Amino acid sequence: MERVEGQVKTHSYAWANDKLREGKPVSRLEFLHKGIFIFGVVGGSVPTSLLFATNIPITVGNWFFHHGEEDLKMTNTLAMRTKDGRLHFGWLATHCDQLADDWVEVDLSGEIPKPLEE
Repeated sequence: MERVEGQVKTHSYAWANDKLREGKPVSRLEFLHKGIFIFGVVGGSVPTSLLFATNIPITVGNWFFHHGEEDLKMTNTLAMRTKDGRLHFGWLATHCDQLADDWVEVDLSGEIPKPLEE
C-alpha cells in the first residue's frame, strides 16, 4: 500500500524491507524528524584481535582469542540511529512497524536526515 503524506509518498514495511536489502536507509515518517532511521549492516569477518579495541568484556575477548577463533564471522543485521545519535545494532521491527504504511527512504546527503524525493 502506498499513500501520500503531504508531498511525501509513503510505503509499506514490505517495501521498506526491500529497500533495506538494497542497502538503502529507511524510516517511519513519524520518526524521521527525530533523526531516527534504520539501515542494514553487512556481515563479514572481523579479526579477533580487534575485540580488544571494542567495548566487549575482556573475558569474552580472551575466550575467542584463546579458542582458536582468528576471525569472528559476523551476521547481517539491521541497525537504528536513535534520536540521541547512538547506534542500536540488532533492531527488530515491532508489529506496529510491520503493519505501518508510513515508511520512506532516507536521504542522508545533508546534515539532517530527510525523506528522499521520489
